[in-house]
Amino acid sequence: MGAINLYDVGGGKGVVRDYVRPMRHVEPESTLYDAISVMSEAGTTWVPVVSNGKLLGILTMENMNKAYSERLKKTEEFVMP
Repeated sequence: MGAINLYDVGGGKGVVRDYVRPMRHVEPESTLYDAISVMSEAGTTWVPVVSNGKLLGILTMENMNKAYSERLKKTEEFVMP
């Protein structure tokens, strides 16, 4: 499994395998701390979620921020009259 982005491609010549770089991933049971660590090490704002060698999806910082914001909003509704 690997990753490729527009900066890797440059002029867009060649085939995908020429540009793919190895990418760490997380599993569904991984902690958010693990996911953020992988993103930080890779210099990305996303990380693949993989189980048994199969890509399940992509977790992004935007996903995490949205979920945190929604959870915070529910907490405030519960605490504040």
